Amino acid sequence: MGPDWAAAIETDLDPVCIEPGRAITIGLILTELIINAQKYAYGGKPGPLRIAFQEDGAFFRMTVEDEGAGGHLAGKGFGSMMIKSLVGQLDGTIDYRDRAPGLSVVLRSRIDPLV
Repeated sequence: MGPDWAAAIETDLDPVCIEPGRAITIGLILTELIINAQKYAYGGKPGPLRIAFQEDGAFFRMTVEDEGAGGHLAGKGFGSMMIKSLVGQLDGTIDYRDRAPGLSVVLRSRIDPLV
């Protein structure tokens, strides 16, 4: 991403205990959401990006927000299909909200899938 992007990222990451296989899946989703923000929100130029991870009872919530162009909701491309599949593996939900300006994406799933 480079130092310009690193300086533009703000994080709010609560400690949450998640099984390693699920953590990998969450990491893949997060990576794709960051790539999408880089490509679509700011046209490849650095811009503000907020990443939050919180425990919400028996669930975790991951939020990725930008202040870019907005309107870049889930599409029909490879990245969008991959995110949808990965969210399905978590038995979770993902919500895209146009913030005008920007986009907010919220992933929610159980911390322990067996509960």
